[in-house]
Amino acid sequence: MDRRTAVTVALATILVVGLILIADPGEVADAIQGADYTILLAVVLLYVINLLFKSGRWYMLLAAADHKVSLKDCLTYFSVGQAFNNLIPGRVVGEATRVYNLYEVNDVPVGTSLATIVTERVMDLVLLTVIAVSGLVLLAPLLVDEIMNELISGVIVAVVVNGIIIYFLARPDVVERIGQRAANWIGRKVSARWGQKLSTWLEKMCHSFRDAMRLSKGSQRWHMFGAISFTVLIWVNEVGRLFLIMVALGTDVSIFAVMIATSLSTLSSVFLPAGSGNVVMTTAIFQSVGIPLSEATTAGVLSALTSIWLSIPIGVIAMLLTGLRVHKESEIKEGA
Repeated sequence: MDRRTAVTVALATILVVGLILIADPGEVADAIQGADYTILLAVVLLYVINLLFKSGRWYMLLAAADHKVSLKDCLTYFSVGQAFNNLIPGRVVGEATRVYNLYEVNDVPVGTSLATIVTERVMDLVLLTVIAVSGLVLLAPLLVDEIMNELISGVIVAVVVNGIIIYFLARPDVVERIGQRAANWIGRKVSARWGQKLSTWLEKMCHSFRDAMRLSKGSQRWHMFGAISFTVLIWVNEVGRLFLIMVALGTDVSIFAVMIATSLSTLSSVFLPAGSGNVVMTTAIFQSVGIPLSEATTAGVLSALTSIWLSIPIGVIAMLLTGLRVHKESEIKEGA
């Protein structure tokens, strides 16, 4: 773990621990001890199922781009990438590992991999925005003006980011032109040997990105329909998981509050990694609708524990299995 990652994890840990201390560790511990563990086990199972849903969606997007990658590989690469994303802010390191694995093991062009990942992000952003706006409208009568204004600001930011990404997704030729100009600039400014290599690589990546972004044409449309269906299942699952956590704690909560907490905690994870976004946003939303601080904080901790923190050991196991499998394949190739 490099210094930057260590600092980030330390700050996220301080944030989560600070919230627990504010809420009273004794009350949080009592709430966890009094939870229904059968329901929490179901919450964990739903998280594992969601990994399958997300891997299945990626499989569909790759198939739409005319690349047949096994569902097993998609699940392995996605699990490893998810672990990195949940540990490091920005949620880009995990995506880089997915791109690298697809390129090295499955010969999928970098641009194609990036296009499928961007499409995933946009699908998630669209649905998260719909969930946040719907929940906010339906929950509005229960909120005071100050909290209402803060939530509206958060949703507006999500809508703006969503719109920018969708614009570029709908116009891959724009991305290609930008990449072409960058490639030309590199070719002029960098030394002849490395400049030409970087320029050529960037041009190829932009071409494959453009081609892969044209996913919804012709016979590939049913793959896109499958990916959209998986996206709906993924976020219904996420809302259901958080609602079940509240049931396990014996706390009554509006499903609309759960919808807002799910969407905003996910969106905040870009800036608040390692589960701290889940804890902070879930605590804030639930407390705003009258749930005691200790129960709201416990819900956030359990949400992170049964998903984001759980993804780390799952990713490590997947990484080990990937290493063994790739090593065996290389041995077979060498023997042949």
